[in-house]
Amino acid sequence: MELVATAGRECGKMTDRIALDDGRYSWEPAVLNAFTATPETVAAKIGTAKQAIADRLKDQPPPGASETAALMYALEALDTLGALGRVIDSASNDPTSKESGTKESTSEDPTSNDPTSEQ
Repeated sequence: MELVATAGRECGKMTDRIALDDGRYSWEPAVLNAFTATPETVAAKIGTAKQAIADRLKDQPPPGASETAALMYALEALDTLGALGRVIDSASNDPTSKESGTKESTSEDPTSNDPTSEQ
């Protein structure tokens, strides 16, 4: 769970940094929408945001240095958000997770979980 907490903090930092320029670039609202999405819609909104970024990169005139840096930062943030979503999905679907109520160890050796036994 520490990985999830760390990734969550990093996504929050990225969102705050992107939000500083809210409205400055046409593609920013799509990126911010991805970060406010529900778990059910986040993948689709990440796709929409990445498409908005791709469209901007094809536009004329090309983005300047400041906007290019913001675009790259936004792509990094979206990738982190997507990875975080996959980690959370994986953890929530893992039948051995503590939340599911099953044991983590399924070892055949009955002493394997005994902290006093030598291994």
